[in-house]
Amino acid sequence: MINELIERSPIRIFEKSVSGGLGIGNIGVVTSKEGVGKTAFLVQLGLDKMLQDKHIVHVSFSDKVDHILGWYQNLFMELSASKKVDNPVAVYDNICKNRIILNFNSEKVTIEESLERVKLLISDARYNVDALYFDGLVVDTLKKEDFDALRQFAQNLNVEIWLSLTVKQWDENGVAPSVKKFLDDMDILIDIRYKDDHIQLEVAKDRDDVQLQNTQLKLDRSTFLLKKNK
Repeated sequence: MINELIERSPIRIFEKSVSGGLGIGNIGVVTSKEGVGKTAFLVQLGLDKMLQDKHIVHVSFSDKVDHILGWYQNLFMELSASKKVDNPVAVYDNICKNRIILNFNSEKVTIEESLERVKLLISDARYNVDALYFDGLVVDTLKKEDFDALRQFAQNLNVEIWLSLTVKQWDENGVAPSVKKFLDDMDILIDIRYKDDHIQLEVAKDRDDVQLQNTQLKLDRSTFLLKKNK
């Protein structure tokens, strides 16, 4: 059943839309307005890794740990119900060993300091990380040096890193003005926006390709589950 969850996951569609996925050593960024689905997107990326017995660290800069825990549990239960998974509580409890959640105050802990703490976690706990998610960063506080540190971390420790950033508007190419100066520092840029009766995912950058593309995926407005946009 877990194999079916992996093989039939909408993440497989997403990976095809971005040249096979983000990949180790690379940086992905997802942008949206407040409350549109960035955390839900990161959590579903994380759940997919956890189901594959890969290890993740989810770093939150905006919410309490209980809030993030709720996202993981609720989205997994919604997913398992849609796929009719037997004993979903047991499955969820088992994959949670593949996840660590950290919570920092962005006004007190910098990106570099948070990376150092993750390094200590890896060395002290002997926890091999495959993916790292930074959730709730304030875009106006980011600097070029932050992306340099993230890149070095991703390449040195062989992980992929995703960041979620709240933005207010986009240009005709799907790039928010507030993140445009960092465009060369990211490998993939995803925008999440309301469109008609659904929440649409679009690719604004995929490596050297900066042409706006539809991922053929949407977020369900009631459950925030990723679904194919028919």
